[in-house]
Amino acid sequence: MRKLEISKNPMITSKSYQLLSDIVVKNRMSLSHLNFEGQDMGDDSCHIICELIQKIGSVIIINLSKNNISCIGAEYISQVIRRRDMKLRAILLNWNKIMGKGSIQLAMAIEDNSCLQILDCSFNSFGSGQLKVKGATSANKILGAQPSNIIKTAESLIQSMNYDPFDVLADLEGYTVSAMKWAKSLI
Repeated sequence: MRKLEISKNPMITSKSYQLLSDIVVKNRMSLSHLNFEGQDMGDDSCHIICELIQKIGSVIIINLSKNNISCIGAEYISQVIRRRDMKLRAILLNWNKIMGKGSIQLAMAIEDNSCLQILDCSFNSFGSGQLKVKGATSANKILGAQPSNIIKTAESLIQSMNYDPFDVLADLEGYTVSAMKWAKSLI
Protein backbone atom coordinates (compact mmCIF):
# COMPACT_ATOMS: atom_id res chain seq x y z
CA MET A 1 0.00 0.00 0.00
CA ARG A 2 1.39 3.39 -1.03
CA LYS A 3 -1.49 5.78 -0.21
CA LEU A 4 -3.51 6.18 2.95
CA GLU A 5 -6.65 8.26 2.41
CA ILE A 6 -8.62 9.00 5.60
CA SER A 7 -9.99 12.44 4.85
CA LYS A 8 -13.21 13.84 6.30
CA ASN A 9 -13.71 11.34 9.12
CA PRO A 10 -13.66 13.72 12.11
CA MET A 11 -14.84 11.10 14.62
CA ILE A 12 -11.49 9.27 14.61
CA THR A 13 -9.81 9.56 18.03
CA SER A 14 -6.16 9.82 19.09
CA LYS A 15 -6.35 6.20 20.20
CA SER A 16 -7.39 5.20 16.67
CA TYR A 17 -4.50 7.18 15.15
CA GLN A 18 -2.09 5.41 17.52
CA LEU A 19 -3.51 2.03 16.52
CA LEU A 20 -3.20 2.94 12.85
CA SER A 21 0.40 4.07 13.40
CA ASP A 22 1.26 0.83 15.19
CA ILE A 23 -0.20 -1.25 12.33
CA VAL A 24 1.69 0.71 9.66
CA VAL A 25 5.00 0.39 11.53
CA LYS A 26 4.49 -3.28 12.47
CA ASN A 27 3.69 -4.24 8.86
CA ARG A 28 6.54 -2.10 7.51
CA MET A 29 4.25 -0.30 5.10
CA SER A 30 6.07 2.06 2.79
CA LEU A 31 3.46 4.80 2.51
CA SER A 32 4.22 7.75 0.25
CA HIS A 33 0.94 9.70 0.45
CA LEU A 34 -1.03 10.43 3.62
CA ASN A 35 -4.29 12.36 3.44
CA PHE A 36 -5.88 13.39 6.75
CA GLU A 37 -7.74 16.47 5.50
CA GLY A 38 -10.78 17.50 7.52
CA GLN A 39 -10.17 15.20 10.46
CA ASP A 40 -10.27 17.86 13.20
CA MET A 41 -7.48 15.81 14.79
CA GLY A 42 -5.86 18.54 16.87
CA ASP A 43 -2.32 18.63 18.22
CA ASP A 44 -2.22 15.29 20.05
CA SER A 45 -3.16 13.27 16.98
CA CYS A 46 -0.88 15.46 14.85
CA HIS A 47 1.95 14.40 17.16
CA ILE A 48 1.13 10.71 16.53
CA ILE A 49 1.09 11.25 12.76
CA CYS A 50 4.40 13.16 12.85
CA GLU A 51 6.01 10.34 14.81
CA LEU A 52 4.66 7.87 12.24
CA ILE A 53 6.14 9.91 9.38
CA GLN A 54 9.52 9.88 11.09
CA LYS A 55 9.38 6.13 11.78
CA ILE A 56 8.54 5.04 8.23
CA GLY A 57 10.54 7.74 6.41
CA SER A 58 8.87 7.12 3.04
CA VAL A 59 6.17 9.81 3.08
CA ILE A 60 6.41 12.26 0.18
CA ILE A 61 3.09 14.08 0.56
CA ILE A 62 1.14 14.74 3.76
CA ASN A 63 -2.18 16.58 3.87
CA LEU A 64 -3.03 17.85 7.37
CA SER A 65 -5.41 20.58 6.21
CA LYS A 66 -8.51 21.46 8.26
CA ASN A 67 -7.34 19.72 11.42
CA ASN A 68 -7.40 22.36 14.18
CA ILE A 69 -3.62 22.19 14.44
CA SER A 70 -2.16 25.00 16.55
CA CYS A 71 1.36 26.20 17.31
CA ILE A 72 1.92 23.03 19.34
CA GLY A 73 1.22 20.87 16.31
CA ALA A 74 3.36 23.19 14.17
CA GLU A 75 6.31 22.34 16.46
CA TYR A 76 5.77 18.61 15.80
CA ILE A 77 5.61 19.29 12.06
CA SER A 78 8.74 21.45 12.30
CA GLN A 79 10.61 18.53 13.86
CA VAL A 80 9.72 16.40 10.82
CA ILE A 81 10.80 19.14 8.40
CA ARG A 82 14.17 19.51 10.19
CA ARG A 83 15.02 15.84 9.68
CA ARG A 84 17.42 15.61 6.77
CA ASP A 85 16.59 11.95 6.10
CA MET A 86 12.92 12.66 5.30
CA LYS A 87 11.67 12.45 1.71
CA LEU A 88 8.83 14.95 2.20
CA ARG A 89 8.15 17.07 -0.88
CA ALA A 90 4.77 18.57 0.08
CA ILE A 91 3.04 19.42 3.34
CA LEU A 92 -0.47 20.87 3.22
CA LEU A 93 -1.45 22.72 6.39
CA ASN A 94 -4.13 25.11 5.14
CA TRP A 95 -7.16 26.00 7.28
CA ASN A 96 -5.59 25.24 10.65
CA LYS A 97 -5.04 27.45 13.70
CA ILE A 98 -1.31 28.07 13.45
CA MET A 99 -0.42 31.56 14.68
CA GLY A 100 2.77 33.65 14.89
CA LYS A 101 4.85 31.34 17.08
CA GLY A 102 4.03 28.29 14.96
CA SER A 103 4.73 30.14 11.72
CA ILE A 104 8.17 31.14 12.98
CA GLN A 105 8.89 27.53 13.97
CA LEU A 106 7.93 26.35 10.49
CA ALA A 107 9.98 29.09 8.83
CA MET A 108 13.04 28.20 10.86
CA ALA A 109 12.58 24.51 10.02
CA ILE A 110 12.45 25.06 6.26
CA GLU A 111 15.53 27.30 6.18
CA ASP A 112 17.90 24.38 5.70
CA ASN A 113 15.51 21.90 4.07
CA SER A 114 16.35 21.33 0.43
CA CYS A 115 13.79 18.56 -0.24
CA LEU A 116 10.51 20.23 0.66
CA GLN A 117 9.00 21.87 -2.42
CA ILE A 118 5.49 22.78 -1.23
CA LEU A 119 4.40 24.02 2.18
CA ASP A 120 0.84 25.30 1.95
CA CYS A 121 -0.04 27.19 5.10
CA SER A 122 -2.80 29.32 3.65
CA PHE A 123 -5.77 30.32 5.81
CA ASN A 124 -4.00 30.09 9.15
CA SER A 125 -3.40 33.05 11.45
CA PHE A 126 0.29 33.80 11.00
CA GLY A 127 -0.10 37.53 11.63
CA SER A 128 -2.81 37.34 14.28
CA GLY A 129 -2.81 39.13 17.57
CA GLN A 130 -1.53 42.43 18.89
CA LEU A 131 2.11 43.21 19.44
CA LYS A 132 2.74 42.08 22.99
CA VAL A 133 6.02 43.59 24.13
CA LYS A 134 6.84 46.05 26.89
CA GLY A 135 7.31 49.68 25.98
CA ALA A 136 4.77 51.85 24.20
CA THR A 137 7.19 52.83 21.43
CA SER A 138 8.21 49.29 20.42
CA ALA A 139 5.44 48.86 17.85
CA ASN A 140 6.21 52.26 16.35
CA LYS A 141 9.91 51.41 16.08
CA ILE A 142 9.10 48.18 14.25
CA LEU A 143 6.43 49.75 12.04
CA GLY A 144 8.72 52.66 11.18
CA ALA A 145 11.56 50.39 10.09
CA GLN A 146 12.27 49.75 6.44
CA PRO A 147 10.91 46.37 5.28
CA SER A 148 14.44 45.00 4.89
CA ASN A 149 15.25 45.92 8.51
CA ILE A 150 12.02 44.84 10.21
CA ILE A 151 13.39 41.51 11.44
CA LYS A 152 16.59 43.10 12.78
CA THR A 153 14.63 45.92 14.43
CA ALA A 154 12.15 43.50 16.04
CA GLU A 155 14.91 41.13 17.14
CA SER A 156 17.01 43.92 18.68
CA LEU A 157 13.98 45.27 20.57
CA ILE A 158 13.12 41.81 21.82
CA GLN A 159 16.71 41.15 22.92
CA SER A 160 16.99 44.51 24.67
CA MET A 161 13.88 43.66 26.69
CA ASN A 162 14.99 40.08 27.41
CA TYR A 163 12.05 38.56 25.52
CA ASP A 164 11.90 35.20 23.85
CA PRO A 165 11.11 35.87 20.15
CA PHE A 166 8.32 33.32 20.34
CA ASP A 167 6.49 35.52 22.87
CA VAL A 168 6.00 38.21 20.24
CA LEU A 169 2.82 38.01 18.18
CA ALA A 170 2.54 40.79 15.66
CA ASP A 171 -0.34 42.29 13.75
CA LEU A 172 1.59 44.51 11.36
CA GLU A 173 -0.27 44.01 8.06
CA GLY A 174 2.12 42.65 5.40
CA TYR A 175 5.20 43.15 7.57
CA THR A 176 4.58 40.83 10.49
CA VAL A 177 7.65 39.35 12.11
CA SER A 178 6.52 35.88 11.05
CA ALA A 179 5.85 36.99 7.46
CA MET A 180 9.31 38.50 7.26
CA LYS A 181 10.87 35.33 8.73
CA TRP A 182 9.06 33.36 6.01
CA ALA A 183 10.34 35.72 3.34
CA LYS A 184 13.87 35.52 4.73
CA SER A 185 13.84 31.70 4.83
CA LEU A 186 12.71 31.50 1.20
CA ILE A 187 15.45 33.78 -0.15
